[in-house]
Amino acid sequence: MATPTRTDAALMTRLASNRYWSEREGRAALAAWRASGSSMAAFARAHGLEPRRLGWWNRQLGAERGPARLLPVKLVERAAPAQLSNLTPPARSSGAMEVALANGRRVRVDARFDEAALLRLVRALEELPPC
Repeated sequence: MATPTRTDAALMTRLASNRYWSEREGRAALAAWRASGSSMAAFARAHGLEPRRLGWWNRQLGAERGPARLLPVKLVERAAPAQLSNLTPPARSSGAMEVALANGRRVRVDARFDEAALLRLVRALEELPPC
C-alpha cells in the first residue's frame, strides 16, 4: 500500500470538505484511491470522503479503463422433448402475470394491465406491513 504524498493528503482534505467535485478533482481522487491499494470504502473512510461519491466518480469515469472483457460463450442445442418429460408443462397462457412482492404479497394482472396503475398499486402494497 503506497503512502500518500503531502499533495495527496492536502487534496483529500480539500475534497472531504467540498460539496461538489470537478471532473479533475474526481480523477485525482480516483487516482489516489487506486494508488493506495485500499478498498474504496477503506480509502474513503481514511480520508473523510463519502464512499458513494467516490463510487459515483468511478462509474462515471470507469469507461476509460479500457475495453470490456469478452467472455467465451458456448451454444448448445435445445433439449429434445424426451429430456423434458419430467418437467410440468406450462399452463396455457392467457397473458395474465403474477408479481410476487418482497413482503410476500402477490398481485395478478391481466395482459391488458395499466403499467402506471400497477406501479402505484405495488408501491402502496410494499408500504403496508406483512399480513
